Amino acid sequence: MTLPPPPCPAGSDPPPRLESSMRNSCSRMTFTSVACILALVFAQADAQPPKPRIDWIFPAGVQSGTSVGVEISGADLDGLSRLIVSDERLKPVKAADGKWSIAADAGTPSGVYEIRGVAAWGITNPVPFVVGPLVEIAEIEPNDAQAQAFFVPQTINGRIQAPTDVDRFRFPGKKGQRVAISVKAESIDSPLDSTVRIFGPRGNVVAEALDSVDYDASLELILPEDGEYRVDLFDAIYGGSPAHRYRLSIHTGPTVDAALLTPFGDRAMLRVLGRGLPAAERSLTEFPPVFGQPEQSLSEVFTFPAKPAAGGYIGAYSFASAPFAATLSSVRGVPLAEPLTVAMPQGKLQAEIESNDDSEHGQRIMVPADFSGTFGKPGDIDHLIFESEKDATWIIDVSAQRQHSLAQPQIELFHQEPKGPVARMLTNATDYRENPLGPTFEKATRDPRITTKLSEKGGYVIRLSNLNKRDGDARYHYRVVVRQPEPDYRIIAMPTDSGPAGSAIFPGGRFAVTVLLDRIDGFDGSVRVEAFGLPAGVTAYPVIFGPGVRKQDMIVEVAAEAAAGEFPLKLGGRSNWSDGKDSVDWVPGQTKETAFESRQEQLGGGLVKPLVGQPNQQRGVSRYARDHWLAIRSTPVPFRLEAKPLRVFAKRGETVDLPVAAVRNAPFDAPIALKLDNLPATMEAVAGEVPKDKAEAVLKLKIGANVPLGRHTVYVTGTAPFGFAKDPAAKEKPNVPWNQPSRPVTLIVTP
Repeated sequence: MTLPPPPCPAGSDPPPRLESSMRNSCSRMTFTSVACILALVFAQADAQPPKPRIDWIFPAGVQSGTSVGVEISGADLDGLSRLIVSDERLKPVKAADGKWSIAADAGTPSGVYEIRGVAAWGITNPVPFVVGPLVEIAEIEPNDAQAQAFFVPQTINGRIQAPTDVDRFRFPGKKGQRVAISVKAESIDSPLDSTVRIFGPRGNVVAEALDSVDYDASLELILPEDGEYRVDLFDAIYGGSPAHRYRLSIHTGPTVDAALLTPFGDRAMLRVLGRGLPAAERSLTEFPPVFGQPEQSLSEVFTFPAKPAAGGYIGAYSFASAPFAATLSSVRGVPLAEPLTVAMPQGKLQAEIESNDDSEHGQRIMVPADFSGTFGKPGDIDHLIFESEKDATWIIDVSAQRQHSLAQPQIELFHQEPKGPVARMLTNATDYRENPLGPTFEKATRDPRITTKLSEKGGYVIRLSNLNKRDGDARYHYRVVVRQPEPDYRIIAMPTDSGPAGSAIFPGGRFAVTVLLDRIDGFDGSVRVEAFGLPAGVTAYPVIFGPGVRKQDMIVEVAAEAAAGEFPLKLGGRSNWSDGKDSVDWVPGQTKETAFESRQEQLGGGLVKPLVGQPNQQRGVSRYARDHWLAIRSTPVPFRLEAKPLRVFAKRGETVDLPVAAVRNAPFDAPIALKLDNLPATMEAVAGEVPKDKAEAVLKLKIGANVPLGRHTVYVTGTAPFGFAKDPAAKEKPNVPWNQPSRPVTLIVTP
């Protein structure tokens, strides 16, 4: 039985580059006229409430076993007293003159780690910091006209300071010497879109690289002659600033194209493909040469840890849908200049056996399966055959971009009909463009994914091909996980801001934290998310996620006597709460939840850059973090809002009143603009104001005919101008927009 011919070759552009740009923070809510006036006042204010933020650290890394002095840039970093690191082997030190250095203990594995700062006004967002195996040097300006000398192997830490800046370096080389060159920039949150150009001893261009994996450049070459070589590095789109940092590594050591998981008893064997591999078993003829060099392979026994490592850096969402991963930082004891992340196995490990280029010779796999393969040559097409029972639901998930592969896979699923010359195609996919968590936590990826229910028992064929048929070698690797759904969810806590941000909460006040519920494999149950292990004086009000809801704000309240300090916000979720005796919120006719608790690790998260685009078309670059940290700081709170009652019952089609009281602290006496936040889907916007001379207002909650039935957690946000200066003794205190949420209100909508 044969399959119909594959689709015609097609190109596929990478997702648009998201440049850092501040956006107008106008709300989508319709305000009263007074609130609009206040918004204009806020837009004109020169000051903002302090919120510590690290934009970058330079240099962005250190050699294992050494120390480096660093520059830390950001906002509201007054009184930066310590750095919190994701791994205890990193040692930050602050000198008497206020300058910082970061040391990495000898033996610290190569990789990307996470650092955040503790300052007088709170705790910052996390930023990446690299530990590498090579000797590190700093770029020395000016090096535009006269190239800076260095010796291989080394890592150079530099910056493209201006749009016309070109950093030039020179090194002595020998004919036949293999040299590998790679840039870390975009992968460490730098806006640099790197381009590398290599000139030979006679001034001719011998190699060039632009984007390799995403926007970071890399290349290798065999030096054609003895003499001095020059490396030029610049921004492909002519950007430049102190934030345009890079780590340029030049070495002769191993480079890994792919690490393919294969079975090895109760452990995994990695089939490592690359060049310059120590004790390589053989050179491979089934793959085309890469950079003019034959592909090599070796096998390495790999043991995954029993639980996720405490240290390390998880990375952008699209590369971390399986956060439980391990880092391949060395091969046969030789450190890798570019470590590789390997995700946990998710089924019976199986590896590609060529030739499986057509359906007649398709490779049979046992499902559930975790299959590793490559598009090993241009036009390569791989076929996998599996058996399914009737009405079984299967997820076919291909990882390529998420494991830093150059491949852009497309998948097609066919049914092997008992009769007929051609199998019947059921579905296909070229990427995963769903983004259910919204722009603040981008989930879209170029990796395809299919979820399908198979109506017949029998054989099925998965056909995999690279979107660009002209490409193919060991760098175009992929993993296919074929499994049945395991409904679950993951809790992610992150700031409510539209850009990178830290946090500070103040005694006597409240603070909103965004909680995302990443629903996995069709899980659609209700979930109650609660905080645990909070310090004395801190209360976090539980939030309820109804069916289909993925984003809610959790209100954190700090007692007036709470002590200053920092802590990670630990959250847990359960879906069996409505079966308890306190389930007074249960709506007649609503199915009660069965006991279920997530098996996933709770994580933090946040934006790497401010959101860009129009409000209804915004895009973001986000990443996981190990935790979401909060800091308590002693700052006067100008007012507090109290909404009563805290449980409101309403029928569809009704309008109900929600009284909101304002408690002002002297000398604050301004009007307060009000809006209802965390609105359920399709509910009309609610806004109002507490006048300057009043202590209460009443919001009118209109419950439309399409507002979802059941429980909804809402709260009221008050915004008002408040005179504030970092120096409490300052004579002039400019108005800043001060936001304070009320306690959460449970809105129960009934038919």
